[in-house]
Amino acid sequence: MSSIASPRETSTPAAAPAAAAGERGGGERPATTDAVARRMISAALGVRAKSTKEQREYDVAVKATERKKREEERERSRLEEEERERVRRGIWED
Repeated sequence: MSSIASPRETSTPAAAPAAAAGERGGGERPATTDAVARRMISAALGVRAKSTKEQREYDVAVKATERKKREEERERSRLEEEERERVRRGIWED
């Protein structure tokens, strides 16, 4: 038996990535599109990126949806913080 541990034995627990995702402000990954990949490939080839009207409309819709989700999350966090502050003040004012 060797004293060197395999990478599997020294890896972090499965819960650690979930905790790290929560620290970044959300565990859910935003919706992805191929827009970035298309731009990178076009830039590397030195060709102007072309996209259809439908693709542009879809990209705009996805961005709007993600923006709305972020705004709702911020509002929810703000309300939770206000509630915690109100409770904290209520405890000290008694």
